[in-house]
Amino acid sequence: MATRKERVQSYRDYVARCKSSGDQFQPFFCPHCRFDLEAKVPGEGDKCDSLATCPTCEGEFFYVSLPGQVQVHVPGRRPMNNQEVMSFLLGEGSIHPLQEAMVIMALEQYCEKVASQPEGFMQNSGVDEATWRSLAKRVGGFLQQRPMVDDKEPDDEE
Repeated sequence: MATRKERVQSYRDYVARCKSSGDQFQPFFCPHCRFDLEAKVPGEGDKCDSLATCPTCEGEFFYVSLPGQVQVHVPGRRPMNNQEVMSFLLGEGSIHPLQEAMVIMALEQYCEKVASQPEGFMQNSGVDEATWRSLAKRVGGFLQQRPMVDDKEPDDEE
């Protein structure tokens, strides 16, 4: 059986071979461990779907790759809702659903803006640009593909 390191290397080699053949990929995360993965971008009007296993945690999931979007499905699990995201980001305590939506929208826009800035943008700010970009990528990825939770709304609990 292959080690984690060997599985990751094999996965990266596969993606590199496909890219060298002209295939385009789009990023997404493993719904179990949040490892950075990539899915082939299908042609306009097409979709690619697959049952996959993460090379790091060996968690299984189903994904559908559409142009500009990857939808991830895990039986019995669902993406966090806005209230769960806010509790995760800010700790316990409730805020109005409109405030939740506004905070999430502002975070998404900020992360998009960071990604669009040229290299060296933070050069004279005293901020480590690599860390700034990495954090924005992680937060943006978190919001675009929310972590999975048990398939039960918080209000359903007894």
